[in-house]
Amino acid sequence: MQANMPEGMALRSFNYRAISPMYCQQDLQLNGRWMQTAPQSSGANKQLAEIARQCELWATNNEGGISMKGVATLVPLA
Repeated sequence: MQANMPEGMALRSFNYRAISPMYCQQDLQLNGRWMQTAPQSSGANKQLAEIARQCELWATNNEGGISMKGVATLVPLA
């Protein structure tokens, strides 16, 4: 993700969940794609949600099944 991070943006949060086991000595593939918009928020976080960018990330195991899923949220540098 660092190689494709938009200039002037910094990582604010990273949330992930294990879906299925991954084992040593087995191949894995890391994947990611930029999401179109950040989820809608209300209150004090509404302005942040309007300028944040999110990247959906996932890892697949040697059989092609999803093992990990996550979302990285980026915000402009202060």
